[in-house]
Amino acid sequence: MDSKFNKFSDKKEFVEEFSDHPAFAGIYAVDEPKKDRWYNLSQAEEYVHSLPGMEDIDFMVSHHAPHADPAACGATEPKNRDLYTSYLETFDPPYLLYDAYPLMYDPAGNPILNNNWLDNAQTMAEIGKEYDVPIYYFMLTLGHLNYRTPDNYRDIAWQNNLSLAYGVRGCLVFTYWTPMADNSTYTYGLVDREGNKTPVWYAVQQVIEEYEPFNDVYMSFEWEGTMLTKADEWGFNAGFDGVTNQLRSHPRIAEITCTQDTVTGTFKDADGRDAFMVVNYSDPYYAESDTVRIEFNDVEYVSTWRKGVQRVVRLNGGVYETTLGSGEGEFIIPLQ
Repeated sequence: MDSKFNKFSDKKEFVEEFSDHPAFAGIYAVDEPKKDRWYNLSQAEEYVHSLPGMEDIDFMVSHHAPHADPAACGATEPKNRDLYTSYLETFDPPYLLYDAYPLMYDPAGNPILNNNWLDNAQTMAEIGKEYDVPIYYFMLTLGHLNYRTPDNYRDIAWQNNLSLAYGVRGCLVFTYWTPMADNSTYTYGLVDREGNKTPVWYAVQQVIEEYEPFNDVYMSFEWEGTMLTKADEWGFNAGFDGVTNQLRSHPRIAEITCTQDTVTGTFKDADGRDAFMVVNYSDPYYAESDTVRIEFNDVEYVSTWRKGVQRVVRLNGGVYETTLGSGEGEFIIPLQ
């Protein structure tokens, strides 16, 4: 590691070439380190920040997910909690970054969802809330191993909207470029090995364009908890059933019914106003829509954001109904 960092100091012109570029945010320092590497990483971070033009850049560390193998993390507490808390106490970072990829194939090649993904998101959201640190998430954009190639709008929107339902403050991509390594399981990221934009690039572009108009609204709210509603109350959903500490009710909501299993993130702003991020959880592979009916308590109007467009809707008897396409979500704010 030290030899790599010495290259920065030996080639000042290399640092200067990139440090002032508007697209340069920082250095991706290490992926999924064990807990016993904190001291070495702290020394590396101090060194990088001592270089000209690098004083304020991000020194990015991506962590294992809560359901990763504890032996790989050096963690001893359930859901690897001590991995994250010890990192936060050692570094005091501006955010906590992790990856967990939900879109998979089973051994027979059938599309499935990672049943641990929602509980990973719940656990990280709880840590972010407890330590008052933003959670950032690496979304899947490169097909590899048994993970699918998310090369359409539904796959990217699904990951983004569900992350928002758990209060995530930033989404990164794995990967932007397609690795040059000779690995037969790699498909492509946003840009292929020849530098061409792929379908993933255009899907990510569309999701960003839809999110940007309501970024300031979303960022003014803080995550409180997340509700999980099954289309069939007695149906089986391993992803839902495996989530601990899921929110069971909310004082502003009398009832939610849906035609697909649905995730509802709950939020509150500095003035005490509530908001809800409602997302169609059905696997985007199957392109199924979800009609959601929410009966609010003492609400006559709602402001909603969907696909970058705001609407104000007057409710009939406190009921709001919406049909979410595959991967889609809607941010709903009761106005009184």
